Amino acid sequence: MNRFGGDLFLDVLDDGIVQGVAEKAAPDLVKNFISGISNPAMFFPTIYLVPAIMKYEGKTIIHVHIPPCVEVHSFKKVIYDRVDDADVKVTSTAQIAQMYIRKQDVLQKRKFTHM
Repeated sequence: MNRFGGDLFLDVLDDGIVQGVAEKAAPDLVKNFISGISNPAMFFPTIYLVPAIMKYEGKTIIHVHIPPCVEVHSFKKVIYDRVDDADVKVTSTAQIAQMYIRKQDVLQKRKFTHM
């Protein structure tokens, strides 16, 4: 959430192999996901995401689209930034300020493309 958004596919490995979830377990996984991201003690500010249960290659997966956001989010009161495939802990106020500036640039670009 602290970069440019993207898509999350639950039970699809980094190398693209689809493992899938048990079809009967998928609704509970979605509920747990929503409970987690809606809990301000876990994620702040909370964000509204809509996971979708779908079939791919005959297996059940859960897809979550994460839109770009102008806010800086924290997980358990720690701010992280995504660098390549790593989540990096951000502690410097200058780094946090740069994140806000980057996010404002994203918002400005969205405004101009929707005019």
